[in-house]
Amino acid sequence: MSDSPSRLIVSFFGWSESGKTTLIEALIQACLQRGIPCGAAKCTRAAGAFEPEGKDSARFRAAGASPVAFIGSGAGGTTAIFIPTPGSPDRAWLEALFPGQGILFVEGLEVEGALRVLVHRGEGPEKRSSSEADIFVCEDAGRRSAWEAVGRLAFPPDAVGSILDFLEATWKGK
Repeated sequence: MSDSPSRLIVSFFGWSESGKTTLIEALIQACLQRGIPCGAAKCTRAAGAFEPEGKDSARFRAAGASPVAFIGSGAGGTTAIFIPTPGSPDRAWLEALFPGQGILFVEGLEVEGALRVLVHRGEGPEKRSSSEADIFVCEDAGRRSAWEAVGRLAFPPDAVGSILDFLEATWKGK
């Protein structure tokens, strides 16, 4: 695990329905309570459809503009920027997308130098080898104990505060 002192990227992996998104949501809320600037990215193999065909921003993209921004105004305004995804999204690309964020949570994308979190639920096999992870999050105390016995970090999913304590210390270089 190597990381830039200005930004910590935390990459989550595990089976579908293992609790990755729920854990990331809780960590984001905890970051906000502590005043830690954070961002999040979800990577999927699906192309995704974020705008109805025929709408202006879709037409601009179809015409070849890049990037294209959809800027929503008013009380619930949101801006979405559509840019092509590189063939191999890397750390530099992610950092450019999320300037000023201290911690960036990434689900579904391997990022060089990122802290890797394996999230596991149930008794079945792990999606990836636990040796590929820096942190193990699992409901099963026996599995966590086995991890801790070899000097690795392991947490139950509801230990959001403890997980964030570790992430914050890592980000700040403590």
